[in-house]
Amino acid sequence: MYKSHLIVVAVNIGETYSGYTFSTKYDFQQYPRNVKCYGKWKSQYLERLNTQTPTSILLNAEKGFESFGFEAEDQYLSLSAENMNKSDVYFFQHFLSQDNWYREKSGQMFVKPSNRNGCVPLKTLLKHSVSYLKTHFLCAAKICEVFKQNEILWVVVYPDKIKFDVRFILLETFLNTGISRENIILLGESRAIKTFTRHIEETKGVSKDRTIILNCTLTQLYPNTSFQMYSNVPTNVIGLSSVINDVDSILKKRLGCSLFSDMTDNHSRCDLMTELEMSLKGENSNQFYRFRLPIYCIEIINEHITNSWKKGFELFQDKLKIDKTTIHEVFQNVLKPLVDHWEKEINILNRETIQRVILVGDFSGFGMTKTVIQESFPQYEFIVPSNSEMVATIGGTIAGHEIRSGKYDSCILYVPKMPVDGTSHIESKLLSKPAGLNNSFSEKPSFKPNIDTASVKENISNLSFLPDPIRPSKIATKLQDLYEIEYPESLVFYLEKGCDDVTSSGLLLKILQEIYDACRNRAQIQMSTTTQAFHPTVRIGDSKTSLPSDVVMPLLEYRRKNALQYLPRLIKSFVETFPSKINMSNEQLSACTSFIEKGMECCWLMSVTEPPMFLKFKWNKGNKIDLDELEVERGKGKYVESILWPALYLYENGPLMNKGVVNAK
Repeated sequence: MYKSHLIVVAVNIGETYSGYTFSTKYDFQQYPRNVKCYGKWKSQYLERLNTQTPTSILLNAEKGFESFGFEAEDQYLSLSAENMNKSDVYFFQHFLSQDNWYREKSGQMFVKPSNRNGCVPLKTLLKHSVSYLKTHFLCAAKICEVFKQNEILWVVVYPDKIKFDVRFILLETFLNTGISRENIILLGESRAIKTFTRHIEETKGVSKDRTIILNCTLTQLYPNTSFQMYSNVPTNVIGLSSVINDVDSILKKRLGCSLFSDMTDNHSRCDLMTELEMSLKGENSNQFYRFRLPIYCIEIINEHITNSWKKGFELFQDKLKIDKTTIHEVFQNVLKPLVDHWEKEINILNRETIQRVILVGDFSGFGMTKTVIQESFPQYEFIVPSNSEMVATIGGTIAGHEIRSGKYDSCILYVPKMPVDGTSHIESKLLSKPAGLNNSFSEKPSFKPNIDTASVKENISNLSFLPDPIRPSKIATKLQDLYEIEYPESLVFYLEKGCDDVTSSGLLLKILQEIYDACRNRAQIQMSTTTQAFHPTVRIGDSKTSLPSDVVMPLLEYRRKNALQYLPRLIKSFVETFPSKINMSNEQLSACTSFIEKGMECCWLMSVTEPPMFLKFKWNKGNKIDLDELEVERGKGKYVESILWPALYLYENGPLMNKGVVNAK
């Protein structure tokens, strides 16, 4: 079956941008990183070609498909110019990143449009998106002239953390386009990014044990703020609207004028956004940024900004120059939530051993992004790949080849991107005059002990060191991989057999809990039997004697280092006895074999770590959700309704390693 796949296509329907990449089996064998993409997405308002198109869709009055991506945004914007009624259409901009979802009692998700009342099933929007991208690829690449349908392997890259798990809807919509199940792979965004960034390690000699990935995709509460604030302007870069908002605020405070507030012409607005974006993304060795202004805009600000520097701004013919300190201040403001998020996330990593950080995601393309983050964490080297905005899609194509060839390996640690919920754009005090760059640097973060190597309990000093492959952070990564890969594969089987998603996810959670309890019990029995064989407990009066700690600790460490040798027998024993506990059929058991095997590996390694790592499965219904410990998959409430995945701690009541996932009410 695997040999029949001659080309791999990764389709990424992202929260704000979508696209696809592909490579043939021959190309992958000759040069694995030679991945092609369609780079001709274009808006009539943006005078340049793009490698991705917005995840936006336009439906007609009957909720039938009209257009997708830039075409949808252009068509919607043109309605006002043609004096047409916008209520005759349903427009959804960046519909996977919106906050206007809701679930009916039947369990079906609906999305409210950006422009009117009414709603459309999320399944309908994804169906149209999948159909559009698939058809676009087949036509643009003329694949059907070279390859047969069963020779194409489709890798579906899905967003990791949004308000609803879209994996199963995406799978269903791809199947409905005529693609067979064996020709589809579901792949999480974070795993795809890890696959891509391995080429940094291979080409630059970057040690995987000293490198992590920081995803700079979400940097504000609503990625489409620009569209909401300036209703006739599409968002072309996540976070650019925050930059524009802050530049406007500084202009108003210092000079009493604005770039956007009074602008009504669509083309002028989009031209200005494009010019500003290109200037911020370009190489800039000067002490200022310069971009062309539309004539209309020049007329507005001409009386406020002169041809000599005034409070950080200068107007030179048709170009506005902004000094670097002002842009630096703006980016510090925009990126503060991301910096704070990263500061919190890396507390579970070993700060001393991290050497390099790879920046990926849409906002990583701005040079000032790297500058500001580098100032906040001067002890690390930061690397920005040339195509950092496309890493998830490109990584999906590479991963498709590697998964089928059995060579897949996730190696570099991934810092999860900042969630949209619970974040906000931080307003900082605006300076009355520009300050020097050196005066605006963030202070170096205070040192915090690393979890992998520090002594975290009294008399406990034998936690695994970073070179050790069986260390807590690696185990945490394995558990996350279990949730992203094996969990959805098993869940899909139950859904296809007619089980609803609540029953299916509850069954898998029960399996994991049984695995965890079995491993913990086995580890305790094993160690108790071993220590008693060496030195049976002897009662003398009211006291007991046992092996001293300096004897027990080497035994624990020996077992930990050789833990994987015991794993096959543990799995065999568990599989033989487990089905009778929850009444599983052989077919159901076979469908989750990989989930059980990987789950056993994770839980056994947790159990033989000293102190044992702890999985928390129980949160009382009605408990208030702590977003530092839990992520919400569905529901908009503040209280726990049900748990979907446990949280992982370094030890019971210890530091958090992986967040749990719950439904809210």
